[in-house]
Amino acid sequence: MPAHGRAQLAAQIPYPAKEAIRKRTGRRPNTFVPSATVRAALKVHPKVRDHFKYTTAAAISDAMLAEYLDVEQIAVGDAIYDLDDDTTVDVWGNDAVLAFVAPEGQRNMRLPSYGYTYRLSGHPFVEAVAWDNDTRSWTNNVIDEQAPEIVGADAGYLIQGAV
Repeated sequence: MPAHGRAQLAAQIPYPAKEAIRKRTGRRPNTFVPSATVRAALKVHPKVRDHFKYTTAAAISDAMLAEYLDVEQIAVGDAIYDLDDDTTVDVWGNDAVLAFVAPEGQRNMRLPSYGYTYRLSGHPFVEAVAWDNDTRSWTNNVIDEQAPEIVGADAGYLIQGAV
């Protein structure tokens, strides 16, 4: 997956990112996954706000960002993790991913999609409710077998240090 380097996102996806995906897969990127920090910066970026100033007074929505960036969907990387000193850190930092992700119903191994989450058939499997005397509570054991895999790295583009 190529990296864009430390350049600013400047409220639009770098042209080389879109072209790199198209040239390697024959498909245009349709999904943008910004970190929460990048999403917040895009929503207040002067170019984005100027683009929508005559159409709405409302806050910039994810759908509006998707339209502006010419992608079908935006999925925000909101994940965080805790440090030993009780502070939290964004997993995604200041990065974003642009990718082609096969639409629902068209996903198969021959389509150059960025990634898939494989799940065993019949999973998640939920066992019957049972009383647990140790916890004095009803419990349900759940078994889930899944694996997220980057299967088409050429269908994705990492934008590092977007803000």
